[in-house]
Amino acid sequence: MPPPRERRAPALLAVVVAAHGLLASAGCTSSSLPPPSAPATSESSSQSPEVLNRRAARTWGWVSVAVGAEAAVVAVLTSAMMLHENGVRDSGCDAQKACSPAGLDANARLAQLGGWNAAAWVVTVAGLGAGGVLLWKF
Repeated sequence: MPPPRERRAPALLAVVVAAHGLLASAGCTSSSLPPPSAPATSESSSQSPEVLNRRAARTWGWVSVAVGAEAAVVAVLTSAMMLHENGVRDSGCDAQKACSPAGLDANARLAQLGGWNAAAWVVTVAGLGAGGVLLWKF
């Protein structure tokens, strides 16, 4: 009956490590160590500051375009929501400005969405504008 697997694995591992050590030391006795090489230079340290500045400007340009594009999505969605709420308010209120509960709710939602919509359009214009300039110039 063979010994349990748990007892055999550490013994087998010890034999493999010892054999590897013997083979490695036998093969290395006649050879000398390779000469030390110069430390590896990183890619960024070999580039000029102008190239690094250009790369940073382009990176910021893409980040700015991404933020502007996300804000554009928010701006379009809030604009569509405001158009819907405007329709609800128009159908829920008469010429004398007497509104049904649905019209009053729509009016309150329009007031809430107005600030978000304006801010989203400002961020859209700023992000896409700044990003476009950075990408175009650099």
